Amino acid sequence: MHQPELKDRIEGCWIGKGIGGTLGMPFEGCKGPLSVSFDQISNHMLPNDDLDLQLLWLKVLEEHGLNTRARHLAHAAAKHYHCYPDEYGVARWNTARGWEPPLTGRHNNRFGDGMGAAIRSELWACIAPGRPSFAASLAREDALVDHFGDGVYAEMFLAAMESHLLVSGNLADALASGFDHIPTQCRLAKSLRQIQNDIEKSYSLEEILERRDRKFPTANFTDVIQNLCTILLALLSGKGDVENSLLLAISCGGDTDCTGATLGSILGILHGASGFPPHLRALAGSDLAFHPSLGGLGLPEKLEELTDRCLTLCQTWEDLPDAPLPNLTPDEAPVPADPHHWLIFNVPVEKSMSGEPENLREIQNHPENFSHLHHCENGIHLDLTSRVNQPGDVLYLFTWIRVEVDCEAKLMACADAGITVWFDEKEIINYHGRHPAIPAFHRTEGGATVRVTLEANKTYPVRIRLLTGSGVLNGCLALGDQQDRYLHPVHFDVPGISNGKTL
Repeated sequence: MHQPELKDRIEGCWIGKGIGGTLGMPFEGCKGPLSVSFDQISNHMLPNDDLDLQLLWLKVLEEHGLNTRARHLAHAAAKHYHCYPDEYGVARWNTARGWEPPLTGRHNNRFGDGMGAAIRSELWACIAPGRPSFAASLAREDALVDHFGDGVYAEMFLAAMESHLLVSGNLADALASGFDHIPTQCRLAKSLRQIQNDIEKSYSLEEILERRDRKFPTANFTDVIQNLCTILLALLSGKGDVENSLLLAISCGGDTDCTGATLGSILGILHGASGFPPHLRALAGSDLAFHPSLGGLGLPEKLEELTDRCLTLCQTWEDLPDAPLPNLTPDEAPVPADPHHWLIFNVPVEKSMSGEPENLREIQNHPENFSHLHHCENGIHLDLTSRVNQPGDVLYLFTWIRVEVDCEAKLMACADAGITVWFDEKEIINYHGRHPAIPAFHRTEGGATVRVTLEANKTYPVRIRLLTGSGVLNGCLALGDQQDRYLHPVHFDVPGISNGKTL
């Protein structure tokens, strides 16, 4: 491909990223169908995690070259990117405790199949145009920082597709390349194939979304399966028209800033900067907006600079074959010891109607006498499904928390059940909405996040009561600081039984 045409497509990629993300941001987390128009878009490009980390990754690539691996990206993010929602926060917490990918993306992570990696695919395509295998291997290294499973496959799919599209300009062939780089039987591949088939069978938009939600349900609006389906639906149904495609994607709801930004990038690659409608091209401007924590690092501040720096790396590596990098980060690693100690017992539904068990006070005062109730979970998440014998049973959970410094903290507790929490013998949460748990400090579902004051080396008893239903039952208890960063070290012990140190 001639340099001017490639430059036009790379520039179009980043223009579309900014426009789509800015258009979708106000609707993030909303359930569709939504009424959206370009009249609602901001007059300025807004900072967005869809672009932030890619600018940082560019700097890492320029420093480490082809030696760049997931560990370099993980440490750069932990050092420079002060953003902690969902999988980002978990990965930075894991990194701070001395672990490296793939553990940073796996351990304690209930958002491993979120959109956080998929939205970072464009850089790898833009530095490896026409080499989808090379781009996909770099995307995999990136995704392992804070994802696993379909969360990783999603970024690989997009990077391979976008790399192919940058040179071929053929959407059907580019999509085929994306599928070639992920397992054929993974949930992501199956869901995207279903979207393709449903469009071919001329199902209505409502029918396609209903079929997607029924076969691939989720309570998390950032779920990568749902949102990549939305992107593909809008891409194919919009027939390449920039405005109609973007409005269709965002009207479907979900993680709208991410679906808009990723779709905008694909459309930008397809049409090039010169192919954007003039009023949208003008809207993008020339300045890049990114998170304040990334200032002073020498990141690109102008659209043209970002495009040129991508082209420089393209030229540096233009003689490399289209093959994965050698010595890639492994998919698996031994899980580190992260013990959280509990006492857990079940009260059958027929007995729960008589009020709270008489021995609750005794358990709290003399936990050492109840070693038969001891349970150790390797991390902050609890799988309690096997503890429920029949719907309506009540579960009681006890742990004792200790920190090593005085702090104003946030305690997050949630479960797929009605939940009541007592902290230091005071009731602080009473939630019975029966919403599936979303264990994130900034958007807790199935419970709540509450401010607490903690004194160094004082032990605080925590008691949780869960009113169960049917099906899977997950729970989570965690401590964070005022910026929603996971606290460490934190000790979850049972006095007289564990008294061990946890991270």
